[in-house]
Amino acid sequence: MSRISLTLSDIALADLKKDFDAFVRISAAVDRHFTPPPFDDFLRARLLDSTVPLTEAAVAQLLAGGHYAWAKRTFDKQFPDVVSIILNQARQHGFYFVSRPEWTREDMSRQASRWAEGIVREAKGEERIVESLAGQIVSSAQDLRALEASLQTPAWRAASVLRERVFDAKRSVETARSLQARERLGELRALLDLAVIYGSVGAQEAEQILDYLRVLRPELFNDDPGIFERLAAWLRRLLTPDLPRPAVAPQAPPSGMATDASRQHSDPLQPPLTR
Repeated sequence: MSRISLTLSDIALADLKKDFDAFVRISAAVDRHFTPPPFDDFLRARLLDSTVPLTEAAVAQLLAGGHYAWAKRTFDKQFPDVVSIILNQARQHGFYFVSRPEWTREDMSRQASRWAEGIVREAKGEERIVESLAGQIVSSAQDLRALEASLQTPAWRAASVLRERVFDAKRSVETARSLQARERLGELRALLDLAVIYGSVGAQEAEQILDYLRVLRPELFNDDPGIFERLAAWLRRLLTPDLPRPAVAPQAPPSGMATDASRQHSDPLQPPLTR
């Protein structure tokens, strides 16, 4: 058997190995039963198929017109569809692909484009498939809140019950009497704060509920006490007994005065002076 020795530069050898790696990667993606050949067989096949010297231009032309180019075009064309099939099939097996609920359509498209660019860049694919891949990502994504509602997750059930409690408290404020309505109004405000945090009620909807009650029952939002509150305070003052004041202990006289007084009481009566 004859032997042929090739002397290639490091750049040419690196390009050939890069082409070989790309050939193996794309062939394995197209055919899952594909077995990668050795690099020597790949190089021998290229030499046998080529009728011109193995220059860089000849290798590029050979790769562009052979089976490698056909497989690459097929893979680039079907790759976005494969991603869409994977994401759609995931739902049937309990896996879900969701997006952030606060994103608008423009935000989702922008993030999908960035993600598609990262995928294509890491896979060393063609940039022309970025737009198609981003479109498949957007069409396959689900809203997180819609998914929670369809699955009836514990978070969704808690948010649903919280919304019902908000509107029950709202109806109580509308129909209750003054003192009880004030208590219900405080409960409603606390429930609205929790509902906004959990996403049961939007911030704008919460403001609309309070504005509606402020127009319907303005006396509940007045901090000044009304006639009934004043009457209740007056009755509390009237019926609450006054506590007895503690007795004040007498103050002790100074020590000097006590000594003089004791001396006056202890001295005997002196007889009158006689001349």
